[in-house]
Formats: sequence, C-alpha cells, structure tokens
Amino acid sequence: MAKINVGEIGLRFLINTDLQLIDIVGVAVGYKKPSGAEGEWPGSVNVDNNKEIQYITADGDLDEEGRYKAYSKVIFSDVLSLLPVWQARVRFLPLSSRTGRVLFIS
Repeated sequence: MAKINVGEIGLRFLINTDLQLIDIVGVAVGYKKPSGAEGEWPGSVNVDNNKEIQYITADGDLDEEGRYKAYSKVIFSDVLSLLPVWQARVRFLPLSSRTGRVLFIS
C-alpha cells in the first residue's frame, strides 16, 4: 500500500474502472474519511487512458490520519455506476517536498 501523508497536496489518484468512459455525463470519487465523514471529490477522465478516473488532491482533502475508503462514481447518460471500493491508509507525517506523486488504483 502506498504511503500517503496527512495534508499531502498534489497526489494524483488514477482509478482504473475497466470501462470505456465515453459519452458520460460526469465522474467523481466518493470517499469516507476515518472519522466517518463522507463526500465526493470531482474527478475527470484521464486523457491518456479513457478507462481511468483521475483526481489530484487539494488542501483539506487528506486532513485525517487513518484509513480512507473510496469508490469511483461514473454517471452515464442513462445510469449511475458505483464501482468497487478501494482503501488507502493515510499516515500523519510532516509534509516533505514530495508532491505531484501518482497513486495507481485498480
């Protein structure tokens, strides 16, 4: 499992959906934080691979230590697909200059 730090900004999640994401209305990444708070991050289709959803973490996204649960959300013109759950553990460490990393999830 990848080591992700609390407060990490610029971490690029690439989530493989195994679906051709063509003619879609939208994509998102639904999440549940260690505290139980739930929400969505806006996603986009990876221009290099139209089977992947990407999201780049922003300030406040990874603000808790512990295990995060998430799922990809794809909205087709006629149906909403909730795809398999993935989990990542976020550790509390001082932020370093490591930003812009890529985390592949399939």
